[in-house]
Amino acid sequence: MILLKNVTFGFGDRMIFDNLNFAIKGKDKIGLIGRNGAGKSTLFKLITKDYELREGSIDIPNGYSIAHLKQERIQKDDNPIIEIVVSSQAHLFEIEEKIQQIQQELNERTDYESDEYMDLVNQMTELNEQVMYVNPNEIKAKAEQLLKGLGFKQEELTRSINTFSGGWQMRVELASILLETPDLLLLDEPTNYLDIESIIWFENYLKEYPGSFVIISHDRDFLDHTTKKTIELIQTKLHVYNHPFSKAQIERVERHEMMKAAFQNQQKVIVQKQRTIDRFKAKATKTSMAQSMEKQLAKMEKIEWQEESTAEMKIRFLEPPRSAEVVFKGESVSKSYDDKQVFQNIDLEILRGEKVALVGQNGQGKSTMVKIITDKIAATSGSVDIGTNVAQGIFYQDQTSFMDGDMTVEETLQDGCPPELRTKLRSILGAFLFSGEDVDKKVKVLSGGEKTRLSLAKLLLRPYNFILLDEPTNHLDMASKTVLQQALKHFKGTLLVVSHDRFFLRNLTEKTLEMRDGKLNTFLGDIDYFLEKRQAQNFREVEKRQKEKKKAAAEPKVIDHDHLKDLQKKLKYAERDIEKTEGKIKEIEAQMGDVDFYTSDSKDKVLAQHNELKSSLAKLNEKWEVLAEEIMKIEE
Repeated sequence: MILLKNVTFGFGDRMIFDNLNFAIKGKDKIGLIGRNGAGKSTLFKLITKDYELREGSIDIPNGYSIAHLKQERIQKDDNPIIEIVVSSQAHLFEIEEKIQQIQQELNERTDYESDEYMDLVNQMTELNEQVMYVNPNEIKAKAEQLLKGLGFKQEELTRSINTFSGGWQMRVELASILLETPDLLLLDEPTNYLDIESIIWFENYLKEYPGSFVIISHDRDFLDHTTKKTIELIQTKLHVYNHPFSKAQIERVERHEMMKAAFQNQQKVIVQKQRTIDRFKAKATKTSMAQSMEKQLAKMEKIEWQEESTAEMKIRFLEPPRSAEVVFKGESVSKSYDDKQVFQNIDLEILRGEKVALVGQNGQGKSTMVKIITDKIAATSGSVDIGTNVAQGIFYQDQTSFMDGDMTVEETLQDGCPPELRTKLRSILGAFLFSGEDVDKKVKVLSGGEKTRLSLAKLLLRPYNFILLDEPTNHLDMASKTVLQQALKHFKGTLLVVSHDRFFLRNLTEKTLEMRDGKLNTFLGDIDYFLEKRQAQNFREVEKRQKEKKKAAAEPKVIDHDHLKDLQKKLKYAERDIEKTEGKIKEIEAQMGDVDFYTSDSKDKVLAQHNELKSSLAKLNEKWEVLAEEIMKIEE
């Protein structure tokens, strides 16, 4: 258990946390929420000691392991991703090497009764306990399982990590952390770089996670499916709810109203008492009574309550001009980079007024398709036509890379702004929560959420009738996402949105396009309809594979009988060695059961032999399992 006691922290004059008290217990599944800038990531960095705590304490038990997935990662090595993930367990392999070294030294020594010998025996025992369940083959198999669950293909596991984008490198980091299986996972926006399929896999993984975790996320569905407790940071304080996000929000409103009513009632009582005190003070005969009442009022435990900040974006898109019936049409569209085929022969038609979601695993070409539609890049082959009178408003996934970091917020919005709206720039910036000195900030010092809001603000400058959004919600908090969702629902033009946020897409679009294996699949419904149909298709694929497996089993199989006999012979020898070793262990344990054993001169030597035999037995059992599995694969 981790215990936060009276934690107070800030930067300069800005208070982030004020006297926080909270415990993270052994099996806690916690969602940490709050507006951008509330201090969620800062709290993680205090727990991991990346920031130095000035007031209060954070008590962490000895040997308690913590893994922290940050929002950013700088990857400098050039190793294959499977090696990087497996290397996260390097300390276990180092322990095994240490055990072998100690074992070799014990075999060579004869000073069985010396303190040095017993120290080695004790070290051996402790190290064996740490790696009792370690199997290098199992570690690599689990690493592969994690990477595949997070969306990597088998042939990609041996590729250098530097050949992957930053988002895919974050998945490698996540797999490394999960392989460690620490006591506590601190996950900062883990779904930002995952597609819907990987998010669903990750949800199922976390449901079975043996330790505790705290997740910072703005993905409502993800929090509802993985957490059991919600902590919200509001104005330097922690508010704890023993529910997942959606239920916590209901309780939050109820608490807020009850606290507000209690505060208002107490304020009425205070005002009434103060009036009585003031009247009594005016009379000489009542002075002592007034003083007594003042003391009582001073001792009253005051209810702390203040109105929460309800500032949120105010988005309303301009009335769009009428476009052609067919807004976009692509026929036999293909795209490749050198010898890599992204997709091929895709036919796509988007009609006026349609609201379409474009989904699929990362790397399937969603962002590439958006850039082809917007003429940012050219298709390798096929025809692409934009309808007449179509005005595109675009938010690219890497939108912020197109901004000039040395320009201010106001200058960025002025760039490309029509003359008639220049006088309204401050109002538009205010609608996106940029006010006062914020408008003079350089773009390069803005947070991810602020840059996203600034990019979205540019979409309000012109009356676009075809809006394309590529992952617009990655850096938005929940309140801002909801406002954007509602504005898009009321938008009267055509919409194409790429997103992995199921809550954001729900009831927003009426058609879902999925890019998969170089093709485009169409589902005439929203994200929930798509997931339902995709799940059904996955079940059919499983059923198909099972039928193929049965068919293959029915066909005659060519078996290498010489290899099989060799394996069976080795298995028999392993069973014999296991039986002998178990017999010797039983003989020693019988001696250890004697009441005089622990006072005998041979005690230390026998205990050392017992440890050596237990270590040998573990390796023999591991060898037997490997041989048995190979034989089973051949005989299937």
